[in-house]
Amino acid sequence: MSTGPQPRRFPFRPVALAGTAVAAIVVVIVVLVLDGGPKVADEIELGAQPSAVAVGLDGVWVLNNDDGTLIKVDPDSKKIDGRPVQVGEAPQFIALGEGSIWTTAGLGSRLVRLDPRTIRIQKTIVDGFEPTGVAVGEGAVWVADAAGDTVTRIDPRTNRKVGRPIKVGSGPQGVTTGAGAVWVANFRDRTVSRIDPGTNRVVENIRVGNGPGHIAIGEGGLWVLNISDRAVVEVDPAQNRVVGRPVPLGGTPAGIATGEGSVWVTNSGDGTLQRIDPDKHSLDGDPLKVGDHPGGVTVADGSVWVTIADENKLLRIEP
Repeated sequence: MSTGPQPRRFPFRPVALAGTAVAAIVVVIVVLVLDGGPKVADEIELGAQPSAVAVGLDGVWVLNNDDGTLIKVDPDSKKIDGRPVQVGEAPQFIALGEGSIWTTAGLGSRLVRLDPRTIRIQKTIVDGFEPTGVAVGEGAVWVADAAGDTVTRIDPRTNRKVGRPIKVGSGPQGVTTGAGAVWVANFRDRTVSRIDPGTNRVVENIRVGNGPGHIAIGEGGLWVLNISDRAVVEVDPAQNRVVGRPVPLGGTPAGIATGEGSVWVTNSGDGTLQRIDPDKHSLDGDPLKVGDHPGGVTVADGSVWVTIADENKLLRIEP
């Protein structure tokens, strides 16, 4: 038997160690909660009831529904750049492309083209349509017309329509371009029409749900905001069909956009911005409270931009 000195034994204190571990976990959780999720970075005061917003051509462009104006916001200074420009009564939709800004004036049944450098009207196109959406892509400007259940193609080189209006479903609203096609949400038909820009013909009508109003393409698919269902569904452009499960939203969804790895939806009913994980087809995190009646939404250059109608302001949100 050894008679030498025995090693010293230290008492084990499980309570103290457990407390330290819990504290460390709490710190990690708090840091994650504080750092995670989108947050409002800037608020810009605008005119009367901002509706649609688009980013590009060296500016953030916002339509004001009540006073019929277009406002340019400097994306760097986050301040209004120049004076508002009158574009017509109740402008609701805006698109950028072919070196110009394109807006619709609903009560005036016209499409307005503006030069982004001078912010002056270049051309006003009156064609008797009731514009409910506008998009630029595939070498043309596309205007949805709820009165005729059609989409009109405009040649940006001549500012004239090309061929006859394209018959789509009943109650066309949102229109966008991408994946080699033009896509139109038909509110009353519960469908999305796919137009081949090479032939100006509808090649597919896809059943998507109740009340499709707005659409956005990106993050791997075409995303349809079904207003009556209060849900978002994904259409696979390669298969021309809905894939995955609908994403329920609740409230009164108003606008949709894609970017920064997510799908974004404004909810006018509860005053929030909701984020959707496009892979999981589920809401990603808690809705972000943004203000009374958010509407227009777009994503560009690492930011999400949202118009708040009842508070007359534009928000820049860091995702």
